[in-house]
Amino acid sequence: CYVAQDYEKELLQSEKGKPISTDQIVEEEPIFELTDGTAIHIHNASFRAPEIFFKPHLVGYGEDENLARLVIDTISDAAGLFSGANSKPDRWGMQQIWMFRNIVLSGSTTNLPGFRKRLQKEIADLITPMNTNLGLPTINNSLPNPGDSIISGLKRYCS
Repeated sequence: CYVAQDYEKELLQSEKGKPISTDQIVEEEPIFELTDGTAIHIHNASFRAPEIFFKPHLVGYGEDENLARLVIDTISDAAGLFSGANSKPDRWGMQQIWMFRNIVLSGSTTNLPGFRKRLQKEIADLITPMNTNLGLPTINNSLPNPGDSIISGLKRYCS
């Protein structure tokens, strides 16, 4: 999976049967083989699945509930000076400015190719005059998801 930088363009390309993702290194349609030998063609699901973070209305949620808006609202509310839709960059305190410049991403999904770049673009589109910096800790790439560790340790999955 990867995060498309231009979702509509990639969707259109995939529907026309053209190779998808010029931004990501994906030259042909991903095909995965299951343990029973069955081949699964992923088609455009490889970029459609992560798109719900940026366009939650695709799965029935409101457009204002996207990840960029949630990050902005969380930072805005953290200092208690103002709230979401009424926010104006000229009224932000130093705490908010510092937080916007030091956003740390964590979790498996943040490792998807294109995730950081797309989230940064989405945030910048909503708060134009602000300079944001999204950091991804190096430890994030070296630690397994705790849930994966628990499941893989169950007798059912051990051979």
